Amino acid sequence: QVDPDILNYLPKSDPVVKLSEYIGEEYGGNLLAMVAMETTDLFTPSALKEMDLLSNSLERVEGVTSVTSLTNILDIKGDDGLIEIGTLVDLENLPVTVPEFQELKEYILGKNLYQGKLISADATTALLICQLQDHVDKVKISKAIKNEVEKLKLEANIYYGGLPFYLLEISDTIIRDLKALIPLVSIFIIITLYLSFHSLIGVVIPLLSVLISTVWTLGIMSLSGIPLTIISNVIPVILIAVGSAYSIHVLNKFYETKGTGVENAEYVLQSIGLPVILAAVTTMAGFISFIFGSYLTMIQQFGVFTALGVFFALITS
Repeated sequence: QVDPDILNYLPKSDPVVKLSEYIGEEYGGNLLAMVAMETTDLFTPSALKEMDLLSNSLERVEGVTSVTSLTNILDIKGDDGLIEIGTLVDLENLPVTVPEFQELKEYILGKNLYQGKLISADATTALLICQLQDHVDKVKISKAIKNEVEKLKLEANIYYGGLPFYLLEISDTIIRDLKALIPLVSIFIIITLYLSFHSLIGVVIPLLSVLISTVWTLGIMSLSGIPLTIISNVIPVILIAVGSAYSIHVLNKFYETKGTGVENAEYVLQSIGLPVILAAVTTMAGFISFIFGSYLTMIQQFGVFTALGVFFALITS
């Protein structure tokens, strides 16, 4: 499980956190996913129909309660003391001539309600605002919105904004980093181990040790309901790099005693056990110090579970 929302790791008593949550709940800002549509000129039949298609498609995404765009927003006009309410852009009766489109363009850009909110001043970019349901998985819905847009194969350029897409980007970055860094550091460790021991055993045993400790650590995190964050996603990488050192020390001692008549586990552990234990304990102490020295919950969690992983690496070594 990945939790990209940084606000979840700030103390709930923090005044800034309280203000952010209040504004989000009061005005719904944390539940707005924005899709921007860019083309050379929005005031053409094809561009407006494409915008309407996009707007209707986004409304069908599960978790989206409503979509506000130029093609579905209601416009209020005053005429001789009367109030006329209707859609801003009537797709059934679109302008036909260039002057008619120009008149519509000038009307929309002349109202502060639309310019700078739903359309740019140069009439090349329109904003579609998606209101999401409360207490939903913002990352999941953002991904569904992107998938829906990709299915349409629009001619316009599409951009995304708002907190939900920000969280999606962080979530994707965390997963992308894990997929890239774990194999990279593993390859580096494998090469280093082989150059050091020149044997398959010398490579497999240290890697097996850190693999077990990493699986145990992430398993306990999962059982405890602690998700991966932008900080804790480096725990596997750290355990592979740091945790392999203990089994390397033990294995190296075996190689040193090979052929001397004292090739036994008891002798090796007696001679190298205490130094390895002290090395692990000091490393664990360093990570545990994050509990007392950090303001952020996610850094405290990082310290606890990295220290736990180092302990497991020591035991497996």
